[in-house]
Amino acid sequence: MRRQIYSILGAAVIFAGGCATPGKDSFDLARELERQNRFEDALPMYEDAYSKESGNPEYRTALNGIRTRLAQQSIVSAREQLSITPQKYENLRTAQGFVDKAQKIDSANADANALAESLKVQMGAMAKKAEDSYSSAMKAVEMKDWLTALNLFKEIRAYYPNYLDLGMKISTTENSAVSYYLKEAERSKSVDDVDGLISNIEAALAVQPSNSQLTAVLNDARSKNIASVNLEKAEKFAAENKWDRVQFFLKRAQQLGPNAGESGRIKKLYSEGGAKLMERAAKDLKGKTLYSAYVDTMRAYEFTPSAFKTPEADELRSQIISQLLAKGEELDTAGYSGYALYLTECAYQLSGSQKEIYKTIQQLKDKVRQRVIKKIAIMDFNPPTNSLDAGRLVTDSLLSHMTKNASGDVKILARDVLGALIKEIELGQAGMYDIETAKKSGKLKGTDYFIFGSLLQYTVENNKEEGQKMVIATVGKEREPNPQYMTWLSANPRASDEERKNAPPPFIEKDKTETIRYKVATHRKTANVTISFRVVDVESGEVVITKTLKSKKEAVGNYSEGVDIAGIAYQKIELPPDSELLEKAVDEAITDLGHHVLSRFQNLQESYLNTAETLKKKGEIEPVAEKYMAAVVTEEVKNIKSPVTENARRELDRWLKQSENYPI
Repeated sequence: MRRQIYSILGAAVIFAGGCATPGKDSFDLARELERQNRFEDALPMYEDAYSKESGNPEYRTALNGIRTRLAQQSIVSAREQLSITPQKYENLRTAQGFVDKAQKIDSANADANALAESLKVQMGAMAKKAEDSYSSAMKAVEMKDWLTALNLFKEIRAYYPNYLDLGMKISTTENSAVSYYLKEAERSKSVDDVDGLISNIEAALAVQPSNSQLTAVLNDARSKNIASVNLEKAEKFAAENKWDRVQFFLKRAQQLGPNAGESGRIKKLYSEGGAKLMERAAKDLKGKTLYSAYVDTMRAYEFTPSAFKTPEADELRSQIISQLLAKGEELDTAGYSGYALYLTECAYQLSGSQKEIYKTIQQLKDKVRQRVIKKIAIMDFNPPTNSLDAGRLVTDSLLSHMTKNASGDVKILARDVLGALIKEIELGQAGMYDIETAKKSGKLKGTDYFIFGSLLQYTVENNKEEGQKMVIATVGKEREPNPQYMTWLSANPRASDEERKNAPPPFIEKDKTETIRYKVATHRKTANVTISFRVVDVESGEVVITKTLKSKKEAVGNYSEGVDIAGIAYQKIELPPDSELLEKAVDEAITDLGHHVLSRFQNLQESYLNTAETLKKKGEIEPVAEKYMAAVVTEEVKNIKSPVTENARRELDRWLKQSENYPI
């Protein structure tokens, strides 16, 4: 290509001969290149020509023309990328490259500039979409919601395949998902949960559909998921006197379309099970295993409702109900209202919903509610010396914030509820001795936590920066003799009127300017709030939270004296009052404080559940039952439903069965 350019250049030089202007050689070469449609090669030649003769209008027109043409070519290429569907981030990036090229060639090109702005918005939106989906996918990974996570990752891959570590994330998530589902499948298999086994293998296959090993395992599980296999397992467990397992497999066998012979065997097992369970319930009661007696009686009804219709069954039920209620009263007196509530609920189910038992349930539930609802008392915050009312303002703000944001299992005690308690408890620097004294005297009954605090800083700093600016302003016009006119007049002393019409003007008008100084200023207000607080557990006397929080809010106002003649407007300083700025700083600190306190009580139900699991290691029945029921009632108080309640009731049932060696 260079040889061709040099050949053209040589021809142009010969053609031009010795009469060429400085830029003509480059201009002629550019023209020749343009005729050959080699526009990119022509551009630098036009630029060289124009740089040598910037006043040449022909050169300028030609240069602008080639720039417009090249820019338009890049714009067309960019739009071709944007027309591709489905749109991907790579298309936008390629289009951006073409637009950048167009702008570099012709910075004033309106189409290129408009397209650049549009691309900026589109690329930003697509990047934000990928960011949001990626964030949601990562949260799904944390929640082990593998399929949702993978779908989100793959959605991103469809339009932005090179986003961050997307490829690696998809691979690791697939592996983690399959591993998780296989573990869950193994767990389901260990408890004869065939549905769980199948559903988990199916989930693993949804992640890796071409995995032949998973397909083989799934087919094997499905082949065994038939009525005859489940019926055989039910008969096996019946021989072992494990009727809860019998019931499980009988239900499965019924759901899987048994034939006539199998249906007969199922009916026989149900009948035998009801009778056997009633016999065992009577033995349980004599053996002082009350919960086992309740479980067997309820299961007997599930096997054969007719088992309840004999006088012996009625007498047995009455005895179990009576003993469950008596045990509940005993536990309630001992302080285990949650365990008492559970046993009373069992009595209520066995009784067929007797009203008197229901009233007892509500009374016990109220006691447990009072126990699980944490009462927090907020004492007046100590004010700073420069603002004695500020402490009360902070206290009121904290009361309002926590009352609004506390969940149902947290109660904020207002000042009027505390009443004389606030006056009687004058806490010292540490606050420990007085709490202990008040607790012993019974004054703190019904209060679980105290919040004490001090407003250490409550100030507004004012800073001013003042100065001057200068502006050159036009204040009028002034006239000066025109030297060109004087020269013309000397050369044409006797010019006619017609000749004078073409003469230069006798005077030149120009702007009259002055340098004007005017005042400017910047005023800053900074509100500083520092709050120190501690949260004390009344039961233990322990300081469970202690922190110092700082908040700062700044406002800036600008002043300008203004210069009308120069078009500079007067600007008045506008700043919020100190009280407003301090209020914003206090609100920010209170929000932070409230989060520190309330987050401690955010998942009390899970805390109770975990505590119950820990207490199991000690083998104490009552404390474990109490914590499980605390978890259940806490969710009721919060008016929420989660797996916590189901898990707590299931684990409590297992724990009580285990404590009585119930055959599982």
